[in-house]
Amino acid sequence: YESIAKYNLKKHEEAIGVLNEGKELIIENNFLLARFYSLLGDIYHDIKNDTKSDFFYEKSISKDSTNIYLLNNYSYYLSLRSSNLERALLLIKKALSESPNNPSFLDTYAWVLFKMNRPQESLTQIMKALSFDKNNPTLLDHYGDILCSLKDPEKARKVWQKSLDILNKKTDVEKEKITNINDKIINNNCE
Repeated sequence: YESIAKYNLKKHEEAIGVLNEGKELIIENNFLLARFYSLLGDIYHDIKNDTKSDFFYEKSISKDSTNIYLLNNYSYYLSLRSSNLERALLLIKKALSESPNNPSFLDTYAWVLFKMNRPQESLTQIMKALSFDKNNPTLLDHYGDILCSLKDPEKARKVWQKSLDILNKKTDVEKEKITNINDKIINNNCE
């Protein structure tokens, strides 16, 4: 609990120290050890140390491969970096086998397929995700990107605008996200 508190307070180095000390005290409890490794993966992801992040996510999976949220998150992080996409695909398929209608998991699946240059399959998955959560700005942003890759910039622009409108209604808006979507709308940026 101490490491989680420090992580939430963005005291990453302190959280790492607590986790490293604590994992040495775990005896014959792979479930708990997997959670320690998973949190270490999250911390290293946050501080942009991809090598250590991937290392700890893999260690977590080796101790307990049933944490579907870890499988989804790790898969998504790999896809964001366009790194080890075959592994990302395997992980998200496993998560979806346990929770096939989870819109976040479907979005990750769509995004992995998108990064693998499989836009038609990606479109199918993002549409399924949107059927469960039609006003999620992240899903809409990804949908716009997929539409652009399929050479439909006008529809992509409308989808990005809807995403932007939803984000603008939130009080905790991430300025970078709005800027990125605005850039896409203005420039018909199909990246």
